[in-house]
Amino acid sequence: MDNQAMPMASTSSYTKVQHLQRQAASLLLYQSVLQGEVGIAFLELLQAIRYTEADARGCLQAYGNYFYALAAKNQNWEDYLITQLLFCENPFTRLAQQRKFEDLSPALIAAVQHDLQILQNLYECSSASLSEWVQSVAQMPISPVVWYKEQELVGVETKFATYLQELDNWGDVVEELATYYRQYGSGLFAEYRALRWQAGQVLSVFGILTP
Repeated sequence: MDNQAMPMASTSSYTKVQHLQRQAASLLLYQSVLQGEVGIAFLELLQAIRYTEADARGCLQAYGNYFYALAAKNQNWEDYLITQLLFCENPFTRLAQQRKFEDLSPALIAAVQHDLQILQNLYECSSASLSEWVQSVAQMPISPVVWYKEQELVGVETKFATYLQELDNWGDVVEELATYYRQYGSGLFAEYRALRWQAGQVLSVFGILTP
């Protein structure tokens, strides 16, 4: 970070953004949730809101990249984060499919609880809030357009997403999440319900997934 950079956001938004950045950096198992194009654009936007050029061009460009990433996925930030959570592949999601919940390591369970609480905070950082922070940083008369579309998660993803939305603390759902992974899998096998093996490649209806 450039030591000459100065925070351009208000003290309140600056503190919130700083807290979100620290939390995102402290994920223990679910780092991949933020490693796709949308997650990267989200993190870069937080950085731009916290530290930006005096003319705010960097912040506006970062917001544009974030908006574009959501539009390309055709998902809201909240829906994107939940789908990445449900499709994520990590030591917990793999072991949850192989062992009973009571046989999982207490340290592994504690790590999942930690990560779920962080992901809940990131989930609650809506695109509308980000737009308002950008408006403040860029000193714009109105806030940038907010990407939004009606929720289109389907099937079991919708049911689990609704369940999460009703919880005060996502950290309480570890056992239910383990059951979800055991029933529906994780990684490619959770994201794509129909796969086939052809000529040494895993294929879906959309084409080649892995070499």
